[in-house]
Amino acid sequence: MAVLDIFPVSFKVRNRTIVIAGGGHEALVKARLATKTSAHVRVFASKFEAGFSALDVEVVTRGLEGNDLEGAALVFVASCGPDAELAISEARRKNIPVNIVDQPEECDFYTPAIIDRAPVSIAISTEGAAPVLARLVRGKIEGALVPHLGTLARVAGDFRRIAARRLLDGLQRRRFFEDLLGDEFSHGAENESELRLRASNLLNEHAAHPPNAGRVWLVGAGPGAADLLTLRAQRLLQSADTIVFDAEVPEALVEMGRRDARAILREDSTAGAQANLDKTSGLLTRLGTADQRVVYLMNGERFLSGAADILVSELEKAGIRAMAVPGVGVSAAGRGVSRCPSCTGKYSPSQPPANRVA
Repeated sequence: MAVLDIFPVSFKVRNRTIVIAGGGHEALVKARLATKTSAHVRVFASKFEAGFSALDVEVVTRGLEGNDLEGAALVFVASCGPDAELAISEARRKNIPVNIVDQPEECDFYTPAIIDRAPVSIAISTEGAAPVLARLVRGKIEGALVPHLGTLARVAGDFRRIAARRLLDGLQRRRFFEDLLGDEFSHGAENESELRLRASNLLNEHAAHPPNAGRVWLVGAGPGAADLLTLRAQRLLQSADTIVFDAEVPEALVEMGRRDARAILREDSTAGAQANLDKTSGLLTRLGTADQRVVYLMNGERFLSGAADILVSELEKAGIRAMAVPGVGVSAAGRGVSRCPSCTGKYSPSQPPANRVA
């Protein structure tokens, strides 16, 4: 299994300085990136070839000197020659992380492809190996995010202390924020004021009537390919306390859940289809009545066979809210995935995905 040579972190730069050595296009690119933060940005170069006038930066027309790095948080070197060598040596001497353009092996840190929805930020890094790939991944993620994600994050942040005072139970607070950040909450909201009003009303509801948290979603794994799982299914996995999965479901789909989610392998016995269905219904009912939010990742063929509808009916009879969420159909996915694990049975019940046990 491949391991990371970096540890992804978010570096605080508020009330700090970011120093850039260089006056060309690459320095301009780094300056544009740096000005997206609250840091003070200083750019040093004996000669400026690119235009920095549109950016909120301090331009210093001379080579960088040692004392210019006092209080600096990060250093970018986007030039070559004696000035660049001095910047690198001084940064190293003062233990300031330095990034050297086009020399990944010499960098203390990399600049990832960034999605900016302040205060939400998402960074995609390839450790300097394939920057174009990082940009392509960023584009795919951008398409899955709502435009007002940053506004929603600010609203959620402002309600943290209020929720802590009014919702004393940790699980109850988590349910509140899951509902606050869910798809239905912000749908159709026109501005931040409306979001805040909705958040206040939602908090009142949770405080007055703690909701029954038990709920089960039966999610069709579709063709079994991780990149073909529907966006809705991915969001449900992230909110699940427990993920029940069929043996044919690839491990990559199960791993999309929260790190602290419990994963339970559902295995068939030799007792027959009805007995297996009853066993599954009993498992989901127990989890649902224990105030668990459960996602059952079903083999694509089993989901389409009608088992999902039967299980939903049984759960509702037990007083548990349940919903079937179809996956991407094999025909819609195309021939390229028609022989996927969830259709051919790549995993046998005796060989479940690694690290997943009943």
